[in-house]
Amino acid sequence: MSFSPDPPRLVEREKAQSCLALNLLVLPGLGTFIHGARLRGGLEILLSLFGFFWLCRILVFAVIEFFSLGDGVSHLLNQLPQLISCLVLLAGAWFSGFQYGRRVLRQAQRP
Repeated sequence: MSFSPDPPRLVEREKAQSCLALNLLVLPGLGTFIHGARLRGGLEILLSLFGFFWLCRILVFAVIEFFSLGDGVSHLLNQLPQLISCLVLLAGAWFSGFQYGRRVLRQAQRP
């Protein structure tokens, strides 16, 4: 049993390629959302943005600690579980977008 029903068959292969390219290169979930799987695409977008801003927060605090105390590496080591968690969120959103885009591309009609 899959998470979402199969994507509708596209008329053009170029649309399927743009769905995959948006998911891989711009924002995970954007191609999925534009293609029509709004819930799945929205969840992928939320996960990727949350993971990205969480990663930025960790890195900004590490830079601040580096310039104030001269030891940003210890901050990163202390935040290692959070760092791994946000990287897992980013990777999961990207992989989900890749899987959806690949499935859409496979089901697209050839010209």
